[in-house]
Amino acid sequence: VGSEMCIRDSIINYGKIAFGFEYNLLDMFFLRTGFEDYMASEYPSVLSLGSGLSVAQFEISLTFNYVLKLMLWNGFKNFDATHIFSFALKL
Repeated sequence: VGSEMCIRDSIINYGKIAFGFEYNLLDMFFLRTGFEDYMASEYPSVLSLGSGLSVAQFEISLTFNYVLKLMLWNGFKNFDATHIFSFALKL
């Protein structure tokens, strides 16, 4: 935890640019994208692309989300990819 705080403090000192967009169709289908760039070259830029599906019937709702998160190093030359899935059931 202590090392994470040091990294976080040094990132905050550099500043960052972040923005995102979400498109919602019929309160059921969602498309999302986001970009985050730290002003220091030793930290990666992050590009996120995602989608979601939400279905509600009576008092029950089911939500599924997917995100592809790309950590971009040295511009777009090197990258690491992470896939994130989530499910939610509300009764």
